[in-house]
Amino acid sequence: MLHKIPDSKPFTGVFSQLKTKSYSNKKKYLDRDAILKLEQLDLKSEKQKYVDLFLLQFYFGGCDLIDLYYLNKKQIRRGRVVFERSKTNTGTRIDLKIHPKAQKLLNKFNGEGENVFPYNKDRQAYETFRRTFQRALIYVQKKAEIMVLPDAGNIGGKVARHTFATHGKNLMIDTDVLRELMGHERDDVDNFYKDKYPEKMRDDALFQIISSFTCVG
Repeated sequence: MLHKIPDSKPFTGVFSQLKTKSYSNKKKYLDRDAILKLEQLDLKSEKQKYVDLFLLQFYFGGCDLIDLYYLNKKQIRRGRVVFERSKTNTGTRIDLKIHPKAQKLLNKFNGEGENVFPYNKDRQAYETFRRTFQRALIYVQKKAEIMVLPDAGNIGGKVARHTFATHGKNLMIDTDVLRELMGHERDDVDNFYKDKYPEKMRDDALFQIISSFTCVG
């Protein structure tokens, strides 16, 4: 005799807070030479600020442009930058030591007011800025003959983030340390219960990635 056991779904919601990965096409990123070209540019024009912002994205663990755009001066203290990643619903906190390369660029924007960058903080103004930022980067990319890897194309909004992640992996930085630097939500059972890594370990990893893009000789 067959016995039908009712499905009461006892495991519903067990993994509700854990994210699942979505695998898309190859991520666009820049190699060492491309980053060095951007660092050495001196455009003497309005477009220089967009290059500076792109580099700051990279120096801040590949942070999203929106988090940079709305950065408040109070979020920079004791040589660190602290903010919550807007692209997550959990308010993932990012706490990074400011590399001297990043500080040099921040000094350019050290004006009056409470915000680091003196732009209109209206959401529509941000969207307009984001489009202008994108166009300016594509212009600079073509002007400086910068190649986007692995399959060419234009610099996109996530290139700074993917560049940081790619070079971190190439330097054999622990995946979980990279996640913390970049504000990735952990997405498996083991990592979900891990504590944060020590500040010094995270700082060393961040500086190792950024310092790997330094001219030799």
